[in-house]
Amino acid sequence: MIQALSTALSWLQPKPQTVLSIDISAVSIKILALQKQRNLYHVKDYTKLSFCSETNPELASITPTFISDALTKALQKIPGTYKKASICVNSSTIISKQLLLDASIPRNEFEENVLLVANQYIPYGLEDIYYDYKVLGENPFNSKMLDVLFIASRRENVSTKIDILTQAGLITHIVDIDSYALINACNLLPEYIKRSLDQQTISVVDIGAVNYTFIIVRNNQVIYTHVQDFGCNQLILALQTEYLCTYEVAQKIIYGIDLAINDPNIVLTRFINSLIKQIQLTQEDFIAANHNTKIDCIFLCGGGAILPNLIESLEKSINVPTFKTNPFLSMTIAEHIDKKTLHEIAPTLMVCSGLAIRSFI
Repeated sequence: MIQALSTALSWLQPKPQTVLSIDISAVSIKILALQKQRNLYHVKDYTKLSFCSETNPELASITPTFISDALTKALQKIPGTYKKASICVNSSTIISKQLLLDASIPRNEFEENVLLVANQYIPYGLEDIYYDYKVLGENPFNSKMLDVLFIASRRENVSTKIDILTQAGLITHIVDIDSYALINACNLLPEYIKRSLDQQTISVVDIGAVNYTFIIVRNNQVIYTHVQDFGCNQLILALQTEYLCTYEVAQKIIYGIDLAINDPNIVLTRFINSLIKQIQLTQEDFIAANHNTKIDCIFLCGGGAILPNLIESLEKSINVPTFKTNPFLSMTIAEHIDKKTLHEIAPTLMVCSGLAIRSFI
């Protein structure tokens, strides 16, 4: 009887939620299907589709229709039926401002007052933007005032992403910002959580194909974001020029997959040195503008995070503890997924992971 009852009760357990998160960059689509039951995460599937190749080398040819068609193809690699998906917009398209509002404002009038205060910082009409806001809490210098984070983006930046999902047969569940998705994913990292609780000033650097994003976080709040036009595509082009190889072969050379090239180290070292210099300059700009605030550690995300010897070289150059991100260390992984490969490319799926975590909230 007890066994029968426990079997019956198993039907009352909450069904696992599964969300589809999609990260569309300038050169690729990454998709992650993540499942959650209670506080446990499970990787059901993932896939990546690159836009750039020998047959399509020009970024200019990548239109929303092209991306939507590519997304439809990529979805075919993910078994199962998904109706909704979460997506993000780029930090560079966002206007972010911390506002100060009277704490006594009635709740039903609060949003109206947020817009009145925010309007002076927005160079567009309210009808031309999507916006959101979050009450951060009591102002530390005036208990009668509230700190409010206001975020806005031109309507076309958001609607383009929504249209891409719609054309691929998906309903948009959440639209987030890539930098905020990254911080959500960082909360899956024990080392990040530990340092965040210690109130350290943390740098999260996302090294993508076209640019890198430099984010400063304190108390788990983004306080600084800078996007720089410098990314791994420059390394691929340098390898193509040096070795007269295809785009695909250059990608393999980067990660030591193609052994036909005996010594890619000169080109790779040159790129890594340039990347470190760029990060150093961005870090120095932040420190100079923020009263010599010390950066306590760095977490690397994106494709650049898995470049050979980057972490060691960066740590040596700037003398700051540096970590490669992997949001999947405490997750279970579907049997059909190559776990070694997933852990190797984990930094490239940080945005997808953060989008998924946001979707479960």
